[in-house]
Amino acid sequence: MKNEDEYYRQVELLAGQLDLTKPRIVLSYGVNIQAKMLPFTRQMLEQIQSKKVNQTGEVIKGLMRLISELGQDEGMKNQSFLRRVFKKNDSLTRQLVSYQKASAAVEQARVKLDRNKNFLLADTLLLNRLFTQNNELYHELNVYLTAGELKRQELIRPLPEQEHIEDEFVKRQEAEQRHHIVEVLDKRLYDLRVSIEITKQNSVLIKLIQGTNERLIEKIQSSILTSIPLWRNQVALTMANLQNQEIISAAEKNNIEQQNKKVLETQKQLLKGMREVIDIQQDSHTKRTQAEKELSSFMLEENEM
Repeated sequence: MKNEDEYYRQVELLAGQLDLTKPRIVLSYGVNIQAKMLPFTRQMLEQIQSKKVNQTGEVIKGLMRLISELGQDEGMKNQSFLRRVFKKNDSLTRQLVSYQKASAAVEQARVKLDRNKNFLLADTLLLNRLFTQNNELYHELNVYLTAGELKRQELIRPLPEQEHIEDEFVKRQEAEQRHHIVEVLDKRLYDLRVSIEITKQNSVLIKLIQGTNERLIEKIQSSILTSIPLWRNQVALTMANLQNQEIISAAEKNNIEQQNKKVLETQKQLLKGMREVIDIQQDSHTKRTQAEKELSSFMLEENEM
């Protein structure tokens, strides 16, 4: 809610402009604000349905398959990492070619993930703008509701001049007219309350999706985009050592084995991070699907008003 004094100033101004003697004006009371709801909800729905922000999971799954295939063989656990990675190749040249292809594929996946992270950042920024717009709608609707409630109190309060009307027919006509105006205004106030509830739900939905976006961005950045370059560098170093395996000393060979262990540990952490991203992305997809259903329901309600 904006500054309270400003809020009530707007309420009083609007209440003073509402002419209760004209049913047509009462009938359209607040319609101009509610008219903003439908395009806003449609924009929210389009953003939630965005396919770009839902591509992260598929990229991650492909990357997980690629990295998991490198060196996975239960019968060769005791062999060095790179021997297991390239066990299907007969020569060092083929091993190098195999690594280069795998490295290039991993790099392509990293680029896609970085792009998807940027999509998520852009999505979050747009959701921030939608959140601000939604708050503005919430404020305007509340101003109209409060002003309408004030005018309703005027309608149901007996007017002093009515006490001096002797003609019962005239009295009855005026009473019926006032009753009709109250009914029309009550319908408009009810619709405004429904719209206010919709803006409240929109606020919750936006924050829900923003939260999963932020978790995805953080996890992609910390667990994947940071780990992939480290993993590639470690494997590249081990490959360079492998090329020189005929001329290196026993101590250097031991260093290679230590390097292999580092590669495996980094790969383990990388895959763990990927699984966490998949879980978050699936949670995000579930929440977006639920939000889509709720927004579609809101749009039906708005169309019926």
